Amino acid sequence: MERIPPMDEYNDMADEQDNTIALVSVGKIQKDWNDLTLRVAQSETERNALAQENKALRTLLERVIEHRQKSHGELVTLLTTLVSKLPLNDVGVIVARLMEHNQNVAAVSASLIKGKLEDNMLQPALLKNLDKTKRDLAVAAKAEVEALLKLDTPFETCLLQSLLEKPDNFFSPAFARANRGFVKSQLPRERILKDFGTDALIFFKDVTTDVKFNPRPKPEEIMLTFKPEFAELLAQNPACTHRKELELLHKKILQSRENNEHSRAQKNAFLRLSFFLELLHYYENQSTESPDVVFAQRLPPVIEQLAITGERDTLDEKLLLAAETLLAMIINTDHRKAVVNNIGKAGGLARILRYTLTFRAEQLSDADPLTQECIKHLIPQGSAPTPAALATVLRLFNPHMQQACIRAINATDRLRKEDAAKLGKAVAQELGLKDVLEKLNEQSTLSPER
Repeated sequence: MERIPPMDEYNDMADEQDNTIALVSVGKIQKDWNDLTLRVAQSETERNALAQENKALRTLLERVIEHRQKSHGELVTLLTTLVSKLPLNDVGVIVARLMEHNQNVAAVSASLIKGKLEDNMLQPALLKNLDKTKRDLAVAAKAEVEALLKLDTPFETCLLQSLLEKPDNFFSPAFARANRGFVKSQLPRERILKDFGTDALIFFKDVTTDVKFNPRPKPEEIMLTFKPEFAELLAQNPACTHRKELELLHKKILQSRENNEHSRAQKNAFLRLSFFLELLHYYENQSTESPDVVFAQRLPPVIEQLAITGERDTLDEKLLLAAETLLAMIINTDHRKAVVNNIGKAGGLARILRYTLTFRAEQLSDADPLTQECIKHLIPQGSAPTPAALATVLRLFNPHMQQACIRAINATDRLRKEDAAKLGKAVAQELGLKDVLEKLNEQSTLSPER
């Protein structure tokens, strides 16, 4: 244990400290106090000056970083605008990379000054239009799903409702089989087993299994159809536990196969839904989806089936307007032309649809190859159609192309010169184009030398 000093020793230590303090005189302290006060005041002044200088430097640095951030955003906007005008298939990928780079630069700049990104960052017009188109396609797809639910189609209700939350389910194998079944009035075998059990298979016929071509198909790929004698089979099996459900499904299948307004409404709603979801899927996956497959193979048949009905041998302007509304949702002009140019490969009325959609939007001359091709299609070799039939087709074109086509008819080599001139004048008279008719009459009165 430590020794505790006695009280006398404490007093001696206190006397020594008092003697040390007493060695500094009062005058010395007063003299040094003024000097110390001056130095403290000088330090305070320098500290305030440094604080002001640091604040000014901070402000200057923030201005430089902010200017750099905005100028870089404007540069990326200019680049994306220029790139979007190039006829490239991967424009969307390039623009996405530029915007990703701009996002990274903005994030670094913001972390240096404010610590968060600005909400009103510059965005190219192409991306703004793309975002708006995606939103419009999503809204339109939901409306078509609701329309299909109201039309009481043979689709499974839960399958259609899943599209409201996840539109990409449309491209799943299960939905692909359901789509094929809707088009061909068939049903997947797995659906029958799930809803009605194996006892209900006696009412259906397997249209997939084939001894020669497809002897062992996968179970999920087998498609069924109701047997023609479904009513008799149902009456012979009174113990069936799903009689009402099977009768309702059979009725839906029959209604979808009929040629009436209800079945056409179902078909058109399904085609529009297919168009919206195909286009939306492409815009959300441009880096992996091929534009040639989407715009040259998948979408042209959809437009063709929407604009042409089986009971008409001419085009309906209302259906043309509906098709043009769908085509207007395609952002890229080249992609839109690709859809139109791949319509009507088999000829007939579908080929006329291709020319009509083109000539309603473009203005070509009568010597243009496409104009000449259209006239050759409208006028078969050696047989001239009636002026009223040609006028019915040309009436759907824009005014410029009506005049160009009449001039092309007047100069066609499918007919004799006199017959071609006569047909051109008759078509111009049917359309009420007096200016074109007067010019054709002037040309007919000129001498060969003239």
